[in-house]
Amino acid sequence: MYKRIIGLILMNNGIVCRTRNFQSDYLYTDEFIDSKYFDEIVCIDVSQERSEQSQSLFLTGIEKIMEHSQLPLAIGGGIRSIDDVRRYREFGADRYVINQTETESDIFVTEAVKEFGKSSIISSINHWGDFTYSNGVISTKALQQRVSEISTNRGSELLLNSAERDGTLLGFDNANAQKIANSH
Repeated sequence: MYKRIIGLILMNNGIVCRTRNFQSDYLYTDEFIDSKYFDEIVCIDVSQERSEQSQSLFLTGIEKIMEHSQLPLAIGGGIRSIDDVRRYREFGADRYVINQTETESDIFVTEAVKEFGKSSIISSINHWGDFTYSNGVISTKALQQRVSEISTNRGSELLLNSAERDGTLLGFDNANAQKIANSH
């Protein structure tokens, strides 16, 4: 099986950052990124503020990172409309990460897949342990249940975001990833 190395870069107001349990806790300079080992780059806007200025800073930060790279680019964070996808498409993104932790996003994902193609959409689900996680709250909905709910209505790939392990240096949540891979 062919394996790809996908660089996941988080940005807070256009500055590369590290997060811990989904809270930005350390900022880096863009020189920190060395993309020569990646097959694709995914940039996620983790800014709390969703303003035009924040959006502009995010795109400027991506420009700096991608200045000397021809890698495919996926962009995510705050994508809630077809217009958001179009803006990123005009910017040069190949794929778009859309959070599907909450059921409200399912209709939008259907529209985005119809408009841009399934291979252009990466569905994302946030979780804490075995349960979905949204806006700082661990829900009562099981991660496996949510993955099953979107199995026919999602992008071509699934990005699992473990808030519990984020920034803790404990490694990936391989147990949940394996459960999902075995059941779908």
